[in-house]
Amino acid sequence: PPVAAAACGARIGDLGIVSYKGRTVAAVYADVGPRVKIGEISRRAAIELGIPESPTRGGVSSGVEYVVF
Repeated sequence: PPVAAAACGARIGDLGIVSYKGRTVAAVYADVGPRVKIGEISRRAAIELGIPESPTRGGVSSGVEYVVF
């Protein structure tokens, strides 16, 4: 969400990593999600991390870590 990004100083174009259950992928902070939802990633990143990638039924409820540089 925009408030979370502002609080930690993340800006569009920043590099980062996303980790889940021992897997890690490189990422670019590319857009700002809805105000009430956190944790969206690309379908490709979800696949690489072993997370169900469906935009309507995919995802996981916890365990994903984000680091933005």
